Amino acid sequence: MFGSSLADVFKVPAYDCRAVGPDQKPEFAVTRLRSGPREMEKAPAYPPDQAALICVSLTPSAIGQWQALYNGKKVGVTRAIPFATTFIDLNCPIEMWVRGPFDYLHYYLSQGLLERIALDNGVSMSFCLQEAFFIEDLVVAQMTKSILSPVEHGESLDRLMLDQIAMVLAAHTLQNHCGTPKFAVGPKRGLEAWQKLRTGEMLRAHARILKEISRSRNSPARAHFRKVISRGASGQVWARRSISASFNFGLSMPKTCFHEPAGLL
Repeated sequence: MFGSSLADVFKVPAYDCRAVGPDQKPEFAVTRLRSGPREMEKAPAYPPDQAALICVSLTPSAIGQWQALYNGKKVGVTRAIPFATTFIDLNCPIEMWVRGPFDYLHYYLSQGLLERIALDNGVSMSFCLQEAFFIEDLVVAQMTKSILSPVEHGESLDRLMLDQIAMVLAAHTLQNHCGTPKFAVGPKRGLEAWQKLRTGEMLRAHARILKEISRSRNSPARAHFRKVISRGASGQVWARRSISASFNFGLSMPKTCFHEPAGLL
């Protein structure tokens, strides 16, 4: 629920900028919706989606200007404050009534993005979004203020900025609106979850190089590769499976056991 599909709910113009994940599906998006004066009317329902939606009111919404039936509960504007922030789970049923004028900035966070950030930070991936309506949230407000200029001028945010915003908002949502506890960190062999994630990203980014190495068993590049990583035993099985599953080009690693050298990850 972002971009033109979000705009269709309110039938107003949209600013849309998005980041697409490895599966070519949008995992994060920024959409602006605004309208002039209009009578209170019911908006079409959001289609169900495995995602969270953060809605920021750029101008204070008057009490009674926005009302909804969210997951069977009546909700609405509780106080008129600038940058009032709403968190909703798009997988929960919601019916909305809205009156103009209004000006909202929406952040779409896919479940895949939230799970990746949870994994990256060692917190539980079994989370449930705790909805909130028109609250004061300094992190979201400050993030919104920082991108208002390009949004106002209709300028697209570059991928680096989108990724940074997505990571901060996802981590903030998990910590403050999902009640995710920290995992107990104990000694164990092999790669940590965040190391696996980073290693997978590195492997995908250098797939072509690794493929060339695999083609020439005795090449200088392969010899250097073996010299750098052949240190121990942890990570070998995982790396083999990751490479095989990600690239399916049959990379045959040497029989020597190895582990990640200190400082590589």
